[in-house]
Amino acid sequence: MEKLKKQQNEIMRKRQRQRDGHKDPLLTANSKLQEEITEQIRALRRAAEEPLDVKKYQKPEIKVESKGDAHSTNKQSSSSSINYKFVDHRSHWCRCCNVVSNNILMMCKHLKSRSHQQKVDPYDRPWTIHSMKKNSESNSKGPVTNLPLSGTEFVMSVDAFYCSLCNEYMGDIPSAEAHLNDISHFNTYKAYLAKNPFYEKRYILEKTAKLSIKKEERDQEQKK
Repeated sequence: MEKLKKQQNEIMRKRQRQRDGHKDPLLTANSKLQEEITEQIRALRRAAEEPLDVKKYQKPEIKVESKGDAHSTNKQSSSSSINYKFVDHRSHWCRCCNVVSNNILMMCKHLKSRSHQQKVDPYDRPWTIHSMKKNSESNSKGPVTNLPLSGTEFVMSVDAFYCSLCNEYMGDIPSAEAHLNDISHFNTYKAYLAKNPFYEKRYILEKTAKLSIKKEERDQEQKK
């Protein structure tokens, strides 16, 4: 909500000199999204105040099928299986640089460019937290035995990519493309959307607003 309000103020500041600036579609979309989030928060609060219905969460009865029924069910499920093919939508936005890449290859190259590296936060390293958590979980409370560090010859220095959604490394651009085309990444993204239902709306709104402001600033510079 704070990000949306900040974005709303930024757009209003840009539009205040324009006639009918308050009718800007970006402002309308921003306000509508804030209303939807507020309504969802109210619904969650109402649900939290309601008494818990135990029957609602009871496991349903398990129906035991015969071999013939199981065979027919498996046959139907296999025939109705879907093969997914991911298509590049050719509009990949870098929030840090406020630029759009026409395909995933250009996006990966942009992420490795000097201009992007100069703008990115050097302390934004989500894999560090994941690695530290992994190491802390492996440590036990038993007696300590000192062991020499070994296998350093297998450690490679790579110019890699990291998916903060899946906590997975990709060693090069083909690996990054393969990861984005993998169904496991898609399923993880869908699970994230289930927990954050307004994420895509916020993302599209932020992308549209920032690109619009950038275009206006570029047009004003050209007029000078």
